[in-house]
Amino acid sequence: MLFPQISNNEQRPLDQVQISGMLLSCVIGIFPSERRKKQPVTIDLCLYLDTRKAAKSANIADTIDYAGALKEISFILEQCEFLLIETAVEAVCKHFLITYQADHGLPNIDAVGVRISKPSALAHGVIPTVQVLRQKADYSAPATKTPSHRLYNVHSASDACLNLIVADCHAAIDVCKLIPSAQALLPIGRWMCGGQSLKSRAPINLQETENPIFICADDSHRSSKVLLVHSLT
Repeated sequence: MLFPQISNNEQRPLDQVQISGMLLSCVIGIFPSERRKKQPVTIDLCLYLDTRKAAKSANIADTIDYAGALKEISFILEQCEFLLIETAVEAVCKHFLITYQADHGLPNIDAVGVRISKPSALAHGVIPTVQVLRQKADYSAPATKTPSHRLYNVHSASDACLNLIVADCHAAIDVCKLIPSAQALLPIGRWMCGGQSLKSRAPINLQETENPIFICADDSHRSSKVLLVHSLT
């Protein structure tokens, strides 16, 4: 698996952070049998960015947290249950290009390559695969702004939606009021709920509680305050 080399606006070749061979079980498919049972998929990811700052600082905050990226992909694929591989790769690309920005407290990603295969989908060892490469200029995701947060529609299709909330340090978010069809969320950075700190990138199923979920940004630390929210269409 080889993603191409691309350059930035100054014609400097962009560095690549690749994560290869991720194996995950999820629902992707259009047939009833595919909708009832999870199937194995393999994912390869290539993130294009400038790694020189991280090389100098030796700080993980200046580059890609590999384990965190895998948890984000798992959340997207497991929650959304896409109908097509094409939709799945597009949603993963949009997530990294829209979420990973310097003003969100995350390293800036200029382009993303994603490859997803379904090794057990067909007989005779045939493996259907979709591979795409997307750049930041390919997407326009204007935010709905309030005094406490910004709300982005990362991905919207007939099968699932992904929303992104970027909060200020003192923000308190009623997720289900803000996004009434919210099903699950993934906190990235430091958040609190009911006075307890939430584990970063640990999914929360909003359907398992009848009480409103108020999420508060932890203002004791200046790290990213980002929520990725899966919702129904």
